Amino acid sequence: MTTATEAQKREALRNYYQQGIKPVDGRQPIPEDLALLMVQELKDNNVPVDALIGVHDTFLTLTLTLIEYGFTNIVLMENIHKNLTSLQEKYYNTIEKGCDKIGVTYYVPPMNNYNRCDMDFDVVIGNPPFQSNDGNGDLSGSGTGALWWKITETSVKLLKENGIISFITPTNILSGGDSYTKLILGGKRNLDLKNVVTDVNQFFPKVGTKICRWTAQNSVTNGNIATINDDQSVNTDETLKIYNDSQVQKIIQTLINHKGDKFDISVKNTADPRAISKAIQKFDISIKDAARVVSISKKLQKDGFTKQEADFIAKDYSPVQTEDYPYAYNSNGKIKYGKVKWKTYGIWKMMIPHLAKPMVYEIIVSDTMVCDQSCDVQYFDNEQDALNAKQILDNPIYRWIIEQTKVGGRMSTAILSRFPNISIEEVLTADQLSYIQSQL
Repeated sequence: MTTATEAQKREALRNYYQQGIKPVDGRQPIPEDLALLMVQELKDNNVPVDALIGVHDTFLTLTLTLIEYGFTNIVLMENIHKNLTSLQEKYYNTIEKGCDKIGVTYYVPPMNNYNRCDMDFDVVIGNPPFQSNDGNGDLSGSGTGALWWKITETSVKLLKENGIISFITPTNILSGGDSYTKLILGGKRNLDLKNVVTDVNQFFPKVGTKICRWTAQNSVTNGNIATINDDQSVNTDETLKIYNDSQVQKIIQTLINHKGDKFDISVKNTADPRAISKAIQKFDISIKDAARVVSISKKLQKDGFTKQEADFIAKDYSPVQTEDYPYAYNSNGKIKYGKVKWKTYGIWKMMIPHLAKPMVYEIIVSDTMVCDQSCDVQYFDNEQDALNAKQILDNPIYRWIIEQTKVGGRMSTAILSRFPNISIEEVLTADQLSYIQSQL
């Protein structure tokens, strides 16, 4: 009887995917060409064939490729899942039996928790799922609840000293918020980034999220150099973000390295409903409610508002300004009116919407309008300073640069706060300005 090759086994398992036999997280099988690139990189880095390798894999594509390249000590990292459909249950049963046949350890950690895993790996390699399993990991946003990120953090903890992690993840790891990028970039990073391919979406044409492939070592070396897209190198001590376009990379680095004044942009003191509710409960904020002013005053003097009452007032808005709703709120560029006079009322501020139409969004300067956390904000001592900052950012060249730094269409506060508050023509070189003009 003829024994199937690893390639034939991979093809057979991919056919399962076409039949709807899939894991709970919805991952696609990693394309064979990409699996070959990842495993070849381990060979190029002289990883011993008997190294302990943990694999986050779907349909055993990476696992079978590792076997094909001679690796012998492989652990498929899985979890126990509840409330499975019949097809999902068939997937896990098939994979577990398949691992037994090919000599791979099918591993579920104690209490289903990888923090209790007692193994230290020479390599962790994989293609973790990109979405969140708890509703807190929408990659168009900035939350760090995404399942891929949780798996990445846990995998790093399971590495031996100088061990290697090789992952396919969203590009948040390269150019997203600091909570992501500080793992591999900057002076306080946790790993030595070795190699990055900034765009591997061609391997996943149905995936809308921008994804990349990266390899790092569990060490921190001064002056560590990483290779980007095989054609450029960066010092990961000095690099805070990595972008797909090498010209953009140099432009962003020029701005970050500028020694002059920087924008002080953040979401500090924005009118988040939770903060407003707490302030109402403490009675350290002004509330406009003409119909209840007497009863409110008496109630507040006695025992304040309940949380339920305060939550209601904090979220009570009108689309038009009236006597009962006098205070303007900027919510991602849309104006609404509320009853609460937030604490930044009366302070000059510049407000930038997080999610807005490219290039044409409005930056608003006001002292009588406040914003919620859907905007970035910078506060100023006077109107003229705020207008000057707005004028700088309204420059089409500066706006184009900001567009390149967005993650999932969202403004990157971490990057904006590192940009110089000065005319862009005074910072960039003639060649850099010419490149941007060619893109406008």
